[in-house]
Amino acid sequence: MGQKTVEGHTRYLPGVGGDPTMTSREPTRRRFLRRAGAALGVSSLLGAAGCSESTDDPDDPSPSPVPTPTASPTVDGTGPTGGSPTATETATPLPPLDGSWESFRHDAANTGATDDPGPVEEPVERWHTTLSVGGPATAPAAGDGAFFAVSESGVVRAIEAADGSVRWTGSRRMDDVAPAVGNGTVVVVAGTELAGLATDDGTERWSVFLDAPVDGLATASGRVVAATGDSVAAFGLADGERRWHRSVDGTVSNAPAVDDGTVAVGLDSGAVLALDAGSGERRWRKSVGGTAEHAPAVTDGRVYAAGESSVVAFDASDGTERWTADTEYPVSGSLLATADGVYVGTLNEHAGRTPTGGDGDSTRTPTPYPTDTYGYGAVMRSLAPGDGRERWQVTLTGKWYFTEGVPTIRFGHTGDRVLVGVQSTLAALDAADGDRLWTARYDGFGFAVTDDVVSTGTRGIGLADGSVQWEFEPGRSNVGSSPAVVGNTLYVGSDDYRLYALAANSGAVRWSAQTDGLVRSSPAVDEDAVYVGSIEGTLYAFDRADGRELWTFDTGGTVQWAPALADGTLYLGNFDRTVFAVDAADGTERWRAEPGGRFVTGDPAVGDDAVFAGANGVVKAFETSDGSERWGHTFGERSRVQSTPAVAGGRVFVFVGESLYAFDTATGDEAWSVKTGQANVAPAVRDGVVYASAVDRQHEEAHVSAFDAAEGTELWRTELGEGRRVVVGDGAVYGVHYDAPAVALDPSNGDELWRGGDATATTTPALAGEYLFVGTDTGQVRAFGPSHRA
Repeated sequence: MGQKTVEGHTRYLPGVGGDPTMTSREPTRRRFLRRAGAALGVSSLLGAAGCSESTDDPDDPSPSPVPTPTASPTVDGTGPTGGSPTATETATPLPPLDGSWESFRHDAANTGATDDPGPVEEPVERWHTTLSVGGPATAPAAGDGAFFAVSESGVVRAIEAADGSVRWTGSRRMDDVAPAVGNGTVVVVAGTELAGLATDDGTERWSVFLDAPVDGLATASGRVVAATGDSVAAFGLADGERRWHRSVDGTVSNAPAVDDGTVAVGLDSGAVLALDAGSGERRWRKSVGGTAEHAPAVTDGRVYAAGESSVVAFDASDGTERWTADTEYPVSGSLLATADGVYVGTLNEHAGRTPTGGDGDSTRTPTPYPTDTYGYGAVMRSLAPGDGRERWQVTLTGKWYFTEGVPTIRFGHTGDRVLVGVQSTLAALDAADGDRLWTARYDGFGFAVTDDVVSTGTRGIGLADGSVQWEFEPGRSNVGSSPAVVGNTLYVGSDDYRLYALAANSGAVRWSAQTDGLVRSSPAVDEDAVYVGSIEGTLYAFDRADGRELWTFDTGGTVQWAPALADGTLYLGNFDRTVFAVDAADGTERWRAEPGGRFVTGDPAVGDDAVFAGANGVVKAFETSDGSERWGHTFGERSRVQSTPAVAGGRVFVFVGESLYAFDTATGDEAWSVKTGQANVAPAVRDGVVYASAVDRQHEEAHVSAFDAAEGTELWRTELGEGRRVVVGDGAVYGVHYDAPAVALDPSNGDELWRGGDATATTTPALAGEYLFVGTDTGQVRAFGPSHRA
């Protein structure tokens, strides 16, 4: 039960919060600083499958975990759960391409090979398009009828306050520093750079650089104040013109607080520093003890700062201490100050291991918390600005998990009410007496208010009554579907539950189609349709021209692998140990078969009238005509089938355990095997040569090797620091990795042709002409090609 004291009278409120699915997201102080920033200050509140092939852990036979979707985006991408992806070109637009990479690893045989050259010379990024930006990574800022936050993928997204629709999505990657808004400008951070973006359309109005990375922002009176580790600077919101810059004797520990006349910051030394907002001149520096961890508050000629368990009021002009109020428990979060009250949140982080009747029912038998869970009491106090006298006190109870960190209490103020967010609860309190007006679910990052709507990042809450006005389901920030390129169109799935068609020469979105889950499966394309599976187990057919849904087929299990399309039939496996043959024309089932094992471990390959599929410790061939088994091999528990198979020249090539095997497609006889190290990425086959990437765990090295497809003789080996997803064109062998540069190797001898800077990828690449296309775990599709092509 929470204790509430109003002018000496005490009564109890039912506990709120404690949603076990919504835990504190800020385990470190540094994370708090970057995410909370100034978005919780008064100014901003008022608005003034192929991808599933892991190159790092081939010992793990289980599929990559995927989140359970909680909602589906809107179909047209314009409502509360959709958005308009943005394409950014870094060079002259390309002429239309004529791609022929029609499915995962190019063809139904999974050869990973094409006659197109790919980028033989070191390429540049020609364009990138952000499809899936993910959820918010910072607290939102508010202004001009919208909320602004940096997403998990590092791009800024503007959400309309009225209905939750996407106003615009930025194209540049930014740091997870909370934005600040004022005068029609939203200010964001990229390292040492400040960028001012127009709130109406996201266009860049100005850009300036500091000497060190920016950690926090605040706006007031036509200026934005930025704090770095050892300095504070002010810039004009309209033009980015530097007004002043002041070095700090010490280390700034929080975001700045600013009003018309004063800027205040806390320092690691436990001091608070006050500067003149107009000139940056130092006024005073006073100690409050501890580390001055939480941002101070500035209003009406006073600076309010938090000690470890106290609040101190200083005169803003000369630093004279006006009063000190003890808080009993440690302060947890930045202060909020208005003309009527100073609001401080403190936390009794071990209020008890057994909750009281959280719903107000004192007759319930309390249930002990698990060993990693603690009860908390979040105590909110309103102090009189004049003398620090307590006006009222409210306690909200809940629980927190030690693995996620101690909860942080956040305040906001508008009109006659104070907003407070802690753990999973957002509460509106009457500013005069602390009466609770309403509570709503809270995301945990922070909140902001504009146009009578409170945004917690993924939902809009009515300020008047706490009702949900809209919800935004951003999906995860990831493109885990390997692209297909046919003609001048690139097809790719995303973790925002959609299949996209992009212009291959520019990245412009032509259409997107809704699915029922994350799309990790890679598309397969024919003359009429695009076929792709969802994590929810549905195989879709969409019209190539406009994305209209043609039919669906329920596989009954997760579909993470790409379908193989051959002679009008789609062949695909799911995590329910089943391989299906589905008619591409109407989605009817032709047959199904079970290779054995716990689940199908990769994308089936088709060739020589057979379908080849692997499961843990099993590789089998099924007749395309009726699904009957042609042959099969079962290996020991330590020799799991790890990779997607590839078919060429009467052989099927597949990694099993630490070896690459070649089997006769007709009989299943072993033609050869060679010990390579472990791999769960498919080999590529072209012109009688097999190109494979593997990791030798014993010697802790990774390599790409070339083998004679007929005999298994190793032709060359190139040592690399990491495993690669490998494809081959007429000009080079290409290998990509999620956390290392792309490489291009000479197919004749393995010599390195180039190493591609930041060309990281979480998908198998697609090749078209002289260009290479990949998806990333930041929600982007990226195109790389020669810089000299117009």
